[in-house]
Amino acid sequence: MDFSQSPTNLETNIINKINEEFGSDLTKLSSCDDMKQKLEFEKNKIENSLLLNGSEVPSKISTAIQHVHDTLEKIKKLSDDHTNLNKSVDIYEERVNKIKSMAANYIDKINALEKATDYLEVIKKLEELSNLLESGINEKNEKKQISNYLMLYEIKKSLYNTKCSHLYLYANETVHYWYNILKDKFTTDYEEILKVIKWPFVGSALTSVQAPETLNSFQTLTQYLIEIQIDREEEISPSTLTIEFEPLSLPMMQLIKPLKKRFVYHFMGTRQTNRADKPEWYFTQILTWIKDHHEFVEKNVQPVYSKLNRKKVTAKTEFMRGLVQIAVEKLHYELPHLYYDDSLFSHCVDEALGFDREVRNSYGYPAVQPGVIEVLTQAQTFLKWINMEKHFTQEKMDVFLTSPTAFNTIVSGDIDENRVTECADSFINLLSTLTERYEIFRQPGHKLQFLQLQLDLIDDFRVRLLQKLGEEKSEPLNSKFPNILNTVNYVTNVLAEWGVTTHFLHLQYYKSKLQGDGDSAGTVFDDYLKVLGKMRDDLLLELTDHVFMDMKAKSMPYRKDKWHAMESIKNFVKPTITATACPVFQVLISKLHQLQVLLATSLFENCWHMLAKKIDHYLYEEIAAICVFNEGGAMQFHYDITKNLFPLFGQYSTKPDSNFKLLKDACVILSMSKGMAISLLQTLNGKDEQYDPTEVLVDVGVFTLQKYEVLSLLSRRTDLD
Repeated sequence: MDFSQSPTNLETNIINKINEEFGSDLTKLSSCDDMKQKLEFEKNKIENSLLLNGSEVPSKISTAIQHVHDTLEKIKKLSDDHTNLNKSVDIYEERVNKIKSMAANYIDKINALEKATDYLEVIKKLEELSNLLESGINEKNEKKQISNYLMLYEIKKSLYNTKCSHLYLYANETVHYWYNILKDKFTTDYEEILKVIKWPFVGSALTSVQAPETLNSFQTLTQYLIEIQIDREEEISPSTLTIEFEPLSLPMMQLIKPLKKRFVYHFMGTRQTNRADKPEWYFTQILTWIKDHHEFVEKNVQPVYSKLNRKKVTAKTEFMRGLVQIAVEKLHYELPHLYYDDSLFSHCVDEALGFDREVRNSYGYPAVQPGVIEVLTQAQTFLKWINMEKHFTQEKMDVFLTSPTAFNTIVSGDIDENRVTECADSFINLLSTLTERYEIFRQPGHKLQFLQLQLDLIDDFRVRLLQKLGEEKSEPLNSKFPNILNTVNYVTNVLAEWGVTTHFLHLQYYKSKLQGDGDSAGTVFDDYLKVLGKMRDDLLLELTDHVFMDMKAKSMPYRKDKWHAMESIKNFVKPTITATACPVFQVLISKLHQLQVLLATSLFENCWHMLAKKIDHYLYEEIAAICVFNEGGAMQFHYDITKNLFPLFGQYSTKPDSNFKLLKDACVILSMSKGMAISLLQTLNGKDEQYDPTEVLVDVGVFTLQKYEVLSLLSRRTDLD
């Protein structure tokens, strides 16, 4: 029971406890005395446990109180000890801080003295090396001078990331000072040795033999100049070019210097050689210098490069780059003055492209090195160039399409299987020339713009051919129709071949990426090949239909011949073709020969196959399937087809009958013996399911006709009535 409750709650709890003990049963009231005794017993027990001076062992409360008193004593003692210790620590800390402060002052002074000493040591070393360089300037110990200079440079380099800005500036100025002195000294010696070897080579100097000691001196000075040129940026001269050229090495600058001087004299001043209409003059001069000097550079400068482990670029490449830069600077200055003269601009572009192609293909100038193409692909110049290309290509296409011989074949006779026409050849050459002009571009974006120009030309060419077809009034075989068809076929085939070359596959990849299409399958010409292919197929079908209609017009008497009343060819000494068939076969022979002469081999192959298929259906449907045949008529029809029509196409195929499947089967049915025909008729009309009609027909040599068609043919034999 919880006695910490309020009196009211306590009373309520007691009442609840009594009610819980006795409930509503009045008979339990007799146990009240027992309950009273029990409660008194518990009360006495509790009172006894609270007595401190009882006769029992000290209670738990007494023990606990004593323990608390002891603990408080210990705490007081520890607190006193802690206070005393804090006082001692404070005193000690104060003493230590004084010592620490004094030590820090001493350390700062020591560090300052050490830094000052190091600072002075650096200055001393700089002055020492500078004095050594100054004292040895007139001596011939160049290697020692270079060694001292390199040590001077290393000191400057070590100061780069320090806070000693003034010291670094002093070291840098010292290095730069001695760099200029050494450069001037070695450059002067280098110029003297170049005079001895008669550089640049002209005339007899090209073949003159140099003394070994002269070449050794040349290579030694070359090495010295390279060794002192540690910071190449020092040699970057200001330029208006937006094209980045790596700075040349000091010896290479000296080799280029006299050549550039001559170039400026002849092509940058008022000399008559500086002509806007003759860019080939200065391009040719650059190429001539490369041709005359690259072997000397490879033989005498490259070994020095190799010795000094200069692998980034070869001496020959660097020499060519220096000369190409001269051409680039000249072209960069010249082109803006030609924007308003298309003829001069076009000529200059042509010469620049030729120069770039020559220097790279003939002399191995690497594709990664900058060249004149970078000038041509700068925004304003490139826009002018591509617009000019559009104009000139349209003019060229006008010229070769309006030529009287535009659709004449280049090679007569059967030598040229493609029957290439003049305009087809000119158009492909036009596209090929454009490809050669832009395939050397570095940027895919520039290439894609020229590609679009080519695609526009292809579509325009197709439209112009359709216009030419519309102008033709005479019948196809006597007009330009076959030659236009050959033109379309040749252009289509060439574009299909080009599409799978590396150049155009790369362009397809770039084009798909630019359009956000992850699928780069196919070629850049696919859409145009579909249109050209359809045009070719339509023209070929039209030409085939024309020949077929001529044959059909001549076949009317042959179709209406009396096949049911013909005399058997057995009665003749020698079988002959039906008289009414002669005009049909004559027109076929004539037209096929014309087609073979006029069309490309592949086109003619498709044409005669299409024609044979049309003839097969026509003669079967208009004669074999509707006419009545006696024995003589059947034999005559068989003779006309197998001995005349098939051989007529036999000159184009080893198995011409395979192109006339309907007629071949019809001839088999119409010409088989009467007994076999009756047997076949009975078998096909019979109800015996063990015979498969298809197998039965195959057994007698019929492979194409169906059962109902065979029965129809058999019903047209008069001998089976």
